[in-house]
This record gives sequence, structure tokens and C-alpha cells, in this order.
Amino acid sequence: MPGLLTDAVRRTFEEDAVPLTLDGWVERMEQHAADCMTVGAAEMQQRIAADLIAIRPQLIDPRLWAVAARLMVLHGAPLIDVADADKTARWYQAAVTAADRSLDTPTRIWVRGRSALSMAHPTSALSACRQHAAEAAQLSDAPSVGRLMALVSLANAYALGGNASAARSSLDEARTVFDTVGTTDAVSDYTMPEWRMYVDTSLVLSRLGDHHADAVQAEATRTMPARFARFATHLKIHQGLAIAKAGDCTEGVAHAREALAELPADRHSVALRRLYNEVSTADRAVGNA
Repeated sequence: MPGLLTDAVRRTFEEDAVPLTLDGWVERMEQHAADCMTVGAAEMQQRIAADLIAIRPQLIDPRLWAVAARLMVLHGAPLIDVADADKTARWYQAAVTAADRSLDTPTRIWVRGRSALSMAHPTSALSACRQHAAEAAQLSDAPSVGRLMALVSLANAYALGGNASAARSSLDEARTVFDTVGTTDAVSDYTMPEWRMYVDTSLVLSRLGDHHADAVQAEATRTMPARFARFATHLKIHQGLAIAKAGDCTEGVAHAREALAELPADRHSVALRRLYNEVSTADRAVGNA
């Protein structure tokens, strides 16, 4: 981490001597959102850290606060320690505060919804996850990717808490929003292609021990382009979780371990490590799903 930050600071002196315009920052932000779907977490962390350092002196225009808030969320997952729930909550709360300074409702919704999705894990701050997701859903009833992510986050939080009916209800509402905002071509952390919706649905159903997870995982595999290897690994670990929830914890952990081993180490992320840890402790929670 210190080496990455040193490189990020150095880059701010080597590149972009002239501050970017608003349009320039928006273009860079959108490029990061697209790249983070395929580029390794460590590399994205370095890129975005440099931009967060560079944009801070320009945060007078509320529209740049919108850019900064979204960059903070994109940067957040590689930054956060797997087991440090307090640090996770503080980082994403800072992103939410930045989003509120933008005075832009779509940004406020997306930052809350995407932050909640990043915290929808047993070792994270689930109370903060639920809070951000609920706030995102309440800010506007209009269909948006941010609202969709908030509803998926609530479904995951309910599933982790053992409330299957509430989890399914939130997931059904998320699917209704997806019918309006889902995409089939554009792929970015700001969009929700069909295959990614299947992956998100797969996790909720796997956490519930729902046998329908198999069919959803098959559709995710069928529709997911080959270049999204990290998401394919997520899906395979979901399968391990479903196996563990069905009672075969040894096989579930072995399946998840094999999936993680197949992905190059520089492509691993905090979310993947958290998910693997969740499978490895599923034997303690089989009766609670």
C-alpha cells in the first residue's frame, strides 16, 4: 500500500500539469468505471489514488464533488482491509458525504447503492450497508442503477441476516428496476448488463441456500463475456457457497479454493477474499440461511 501511494503522488507531479476540466474529469471517471471491470484491483487502486490526490484542490464546483465521490467508491474496494469493518464504514461514509456535497441526486443514489453493495458481506459493517441502501432507495423512486444496487444490497443484507422473505422481496423489486435500466452492451461499474444482474442474483440465492441459484448461475455463465474473468470467479465461489449451504462444506470450500487459484493473483480483490472466507465459515451458518 505505501508503495502504491508513493507512485500515485509521483504521478501527480509527472502528469497533467494543467488541471483537468470538468469534462476531462468526467471522461476519466467513466474510463475508470469501465476499466475496473477487467483490470486488476492493485492497478486500479494506483490509478484512482493519483486522481483523488489531483482532484482534491479543485473541489469547489459541486459537479467535481460528484466526480470525486464516484472515484472514492471505485477506489474503495481495493483499499479496505478484509476484516476491518470500521475502516470500511468510514471510507464509504466519506464517499457519501462527498456525494451529498455534489447536490446531484443521481450521484447521491449511486454512491450509496454501490457503497452498500461493497459492504454486503458478513465481515463488513452490515448496519452501514443497510443504512446506505435504504437511504438510496428513499432518495428517489425513479429506476436507476444506483437504486438497483441498493435493492440488491438490501437483499444480501436480509439473506445474511436469515430473513429469506425480505431478501426475496428486495430481489424481486431489484429485478423490476433492472427491466428498465438493464443493458446488454455497455459495460461499466455505472451500468447493469444482464450477466451482472445474474451474478448479483446468484449471490443472494446462494446465501439463502435456494436451489434456483443453479439455474441463475447457468444463465450468468451463458451470457457473461469471457473477458470478465474476475466476475466468473465470483460466480464459481457462489457455487461453492451454495454447495456449503446444502451441507457439504468440505466440497464447497474446495470448489471456492480452486476457483480463486485459477485467477491470477493480481486480479484478486477484497470482495473475492471476503467471499472465499464466507464459504469457509458456512458450516457455522448453514442453519441460519
